[in-house]
Amino acid sequence: MSFSSLDGQEIAPEAPKLLPYQQNFTNLPKEKRIKFLELLSQAQILLTNSKYLESLNTTDQAEQIFPDTPEASKIRGDSLMQLRIFDQAMTAYEKSLTISPNDYSLMFNIAEIHFVTKKWQQSYDLFQKVIPKLSKEQKEILRITEFKILLNLLKLGRESEAITLSKKYDYMDDSPFHYYAESALAFHKHSETEAYEWIAKAKRVFRNPQILQAWQDSMVEIGFIKAYYGGDESQ
Repeated sequence: MSFSSLDGQEIAPEAPKLLPYQQNFTNLPKEKRIKFLELLSQAQILLTNSKYLESLNTTDQAEQIFPDTPEASKIRGDSLMQLRIFDQAMTAYEKSLTISPNDYSLMFNIAEIHFVTKKWQQSYDLFQKVIPKLSKEQKEILRITEFKILLNLLKLGRESEAITLSKKYDYMDDSPFHYYAESALAFHKHSETEAYEWIAKAKRVFRNPQILQAWQDSMVEIGFIKAYYGGDESQ
């Protein structure tokens, strides 16, 4: 694609400016660049297949070739997060965020670590910063972020704000937000029967368990639903 100048001459679009680490990467010998990308791809595949230790090992090999990339640090953080080694995961994510400061997914992951370690205020503050970075097309991540904000509000004793947020969407919205928001409010009031009824409704509407996984996990992490790995039912 090209653009026309005022005098009729075509002007090629300006190439996006490379970040410093990207520029440094281009300066590597070709064979090292290829090897690094191969290892990073392998690490991501291992992570996707739940082989977290293998993913970490492969990421180590990649970073021996070229350290300090947000991609490698994020894979490291994701693997450590799945292993529930939260302090090291936080270090990896924060390192990645310093290199790529506008990556909303990194901010989300750091907020999630605060959430699972029950640092409700820090989690709330950072999830709030994620919201403006999301587009309308990113509805799935937007809704789950808003839900986590609601859960944080409950833990912070700001029940009236949580109730207001719970009314933002109703059953017509094509996300599980309405059902899980009502369930969370019921759990908060110690009305477990009602809470599980709302989850049952969500399961009837959204029959694909994968759609509900993040919502279920959030309820586990906050302590409303007992964790399979032995977490407390409530905090």
